[in-house]
Amino acid sequence: MAWERQATNKLPNDFDIQNAHACRSQVQKWQAGVAGATRVRAGRIMRDGAVFYAYCTSHQQCSFVWRHEFSTAEAGGKEHEVCSKGIHAEEPRKVRGTAVDVREQANALTQSNTPMQATVRLVEKGVDVEEWPSKADLTKARRRTTRQPDRGAEAGGGTTLGQWLEHLKEIDDAETPWQTIARADGCGVVMCQKFAEVAADLIAQAQGEAGSGHYLVGAHDCTYKVFSSDWGLWKFCLACKRYDEEGLPRTSLATIALGYVPKEGEEQMVTVLHLLKEWHEQRGNKLGEMLHQVHADESQAGQNALRRVFPGTVFILDVRHQLATIVRRGGASKETKSMVAANLQFAFSALGFSQPLFHLYIDSLLQRLVELGELDFVQYLQTEATPGLTALTVSQSLEASWQHLKNKLPINVAKLPSTSALDRVLQATEAEVNSHGPYKLKVCGLSQRLVSGAAVFTERIGVLEEKQLRLPCAKMLWQHCPSNTKTFEFKPGELPEVLSAFVVPLSQAGMVIDHEVASCMISLVRLCESSVAQTSHQVRSELEKAPGLWHAEAGRLSLTKLKEVLAN
Repeated sequence: MAWERQATNKLPNDFDIQNAHACRSQVQKWQAGVAGATRVRAGRIMRDGAVFYAYCTSHQQCSFVWRHEFSTAEAGGKEHEVCSKGIHAEEPRKVRGTAVDVREQANALTQSNTPMQATVRLVEKGVDVEEWPSKADLTKARRRTTRQPDRGAEAGGGTTLGQWLEHLKEIDDAETPWQTIARADGCGVVMCQKFAEVAADLIAQAQGEAGSGHYLVGAHDCTYKVFSSDWGLWKFCLACKRYDEEGLPRTSLATIALGYVPKEGEEQMVTVLHLLKEWHEQRGNKLGEMLHQVHADESQAGQNALRRVFPGTVFILDVRHQLATIVRRGGASKETKSMVAANLQFAFSALGFSQPLFHLYIDSLLQRLVELGELDFVQYLQTEATPGLTALTVSQSLEASWQHLKNKLPINVAKLPSTSALDRVLQATEAEVNSHGPYKLKVCGLSQRLVSGAAVFTERIGVLEEKQLRLPCAKMLWQHCPSNTKTFEFKPGELPEVLSAFVVPLSQAGMVIDHEVASCMISLVRLCESSVAQTSHQVRSELEKAPGLWHAEAGRLSLTKLKEVLAN
C-alpha cells in the first residue's frame, strides 16, 4: 500500500530539522489534532532532515501509521510533510476495560477539572451526550491525575529533612499567626491562637450543658493526598452537639490542630497528640477532662495512640469506614454488599429516633440476608451493626471539612515540594478559621423538603463557604403545609405530652395522604416513646397496625415500605 500525503506544513527558517526533540514536539502537536491515540517513534535522523512515525493505538492490532518527514524544500525553506497508509481496525483497544480513546478524552478533561466540572465543560462546548465519557471514567481519570507521582521528585516531595525543619523554623519566626512545634525527625504540629479560642468556646458550651448530659466529641484523621511522600497531613477537630431555642439540633465542628506524621507511625501519632494536648492545656483548655469520645478510622496506629494519650475517652470507629469495610469484604456478591451498605446507612441516619425500630430494622435486614442464603455475611454483620447516628454525622462532617480544604488547594499540590504544599495548606486554613469559626454542619439523612411547591425551612446557616444548611421544623411546616393532611387525636396519657398529631406531605406538595400512610406514621410515633426492653411481640403488634409495614409472609419488617414512608 502506497503512502498518501495528508499535509505539508511550512516551518520557520530557524527550525532545526536535525533536532530530534524539536521534531518530536512538532509531530505530537500535529497528532493532537487527529482523533484517536497514537504512539510516536523516531525513524532516522540525517544531515538533510529527520523522519518520525506515529502508530495508531486506539484500535486492536491496527495497521494504520503516519509518516512525518522533516526536510528542506526544493524552493528553499523547511517543511514538515505528513503521509499515511493502512486501514484502521474495527475493534477498539482497551486498557483495564476502557477504550483508549475514551481514556484519553477523560484524561484531557480532568487535567484541571473535577468530574462534574468536566461535564460542565462538555455542555459548554456543545458536545453530544453520546460522546461524553461516563462518570466512572471521569472519576478514574481524575484519580490518576491527582495521584500520579512526580517522577522527578525526591522522597518527601523534593524536600530534605534539613530543608523541612528550616522551613518550619521560618514559619515560626515570621510574622504569621502560626506556631510550629516539631521534633528532630520532622514530626510535629502547627497551631494558631484561633484554634485555642474555638476550643475554649466549645468547651464552655459543653460545660454549660453538662447537666443535660452533653460533652465534647473529638474526631481526627490523616490524608496522604497533600504531600507527595509517605507523610500525611493530620487534623484534629472538636464536635459539640446542642439544641437551639427552637429545639433543633446544631452540630458544631472546628479544627483545633494540624500536624504532619509518617504513614502508620504509632509513636509519631502519640507525639502529635501529646503536643496537641499540652499546647491547649497551657491555654486553659482541659481536653483530657472534657473529651468523651474520639471518632477515627480503622488505623491501628491511630487507635493505639489515642488510647495512650486520652485513656479516659471512648474510641469509636466511624460509620463511613464501617460501611466501607462491609463493601470491601469478600464472600458476598457486589449487589448484596451494596444493598446491605445502603440499608445500614439508612438505619444509622434515619432511625435514631427509635431504638426499638432501629434494632427491628437491623434484625429484619439480617433475616432478609438469610432468605438470600448469605449466612456467612449474617454472622459477620452481627458483630458490626450497632447504632451510630453520632458517628455518622461527625465522620461525614470531618470528610466535608477535608473536601473544603482540598478545594482551596492547587490541583497539583501533591507534586509540589512538601514545604510549598504546607504553605498552601496554612493559607487555606487561615482563610477558613478567620471567616467561619466552628462549622454548622449538615445532619446526615435530612434532605430538602417541598411543601406547597416551595421549600420551607428555619433560619439559613452558612456551611462551608457559599453552601447553606436549612433544617425543617414542625412549627414552620404546620404554618405553610397544604390542606391535604391527616389528623389524629389522642386521649390524655395515651401518648406522653401529645394530644394531636398531623401527618403532612414532605416530598410532594400535592401528595394525597391516605389513611394507610398516616397510620404508618402514627405507628412510628408510638415507637418513639418505647423502650428497647419491649418484647418483639409488642413491637410487632404495634407495626402490624400499619398496613404494609409488616411483611406477614416473611415474618419481618418491610425494609422497602419503611423507607418509602419516611421519605415522603
